[in-house]
Amino acid sequence: LRAVNANAVHTSFTHSQQAKAKAHQINSPSTDLVDSMIRLHVIANSNSTADQTLKYQVRDAIINELQQDLANAADPQEAEQRICAEKDYIMNTAEKVIRSHGFSYPVSVSLEDRYFPTKQYGDLTFPPGTYRALCVEIGKSEGRNWWCVLFPCLCFVDETTAVVPEDSKQKLKQHITTEEYNRLTATSSPAPKKKTPSPSPKVSFHSGIYDWITSH
Repeated sequence: LRAVNANAVHTSFTHSQQAKAKAHQINSPSTDLVDSMIRLHVIANSNSTADQTLKYQVRDAIINELQQDLANAADPQEAEQRICAEKDYIMNTAEKVIRSHGFSYPVSVSLEDRYFPTKQYGDLTFPPGTYRALCVEIGKSEGRNWWCVLFPCLCFVDETTAVVPEDSKQKLKQHITTEEYNRLTATSSPAPKKKTPSPSPKVSFHSGIYDWITSH
């Protein structure tokens, strides 16, 4: 009996592993997708209101400085070359913003591979995975972070009205397969519909005495 149970457990465990592996394969980004973009990752010094506000101010300055330059890059490789060439300028821009708001935090700027969770941009949803990223770490970098796709340009300062530019979509299509692009669109989740409240059930009260009198 023990042998039978052990086999059943082993079979169940194997099936569970296979299911997880299949789910990981479905949700993981392809090599083409990973190689087609460069992310921007900004990490705040802490979660204080002031440090979080500063994070967004640094983000805005970097995006404004890089977007136009990277928009003219032909591919991710050229975009990465331009970022590397402007690394010191990016750091100086971040430091200038930090000092102008009364802080003296150091800044670390690097281009490296980092893991990102699922991210939605308009009608495109990018799966979680390890992507190339321009990383900007402020101070102790212990606060909440912010990220976007820097190339092709999918960084939105106001994400509530985010609309993916058509030229960015076209540039993305040039570097990934049609199947991969369709996956990005297919995984987008529409806004949840508001539920119409069900009418409250009617509750009736009866008097046992009244019912007995009226029935005789």
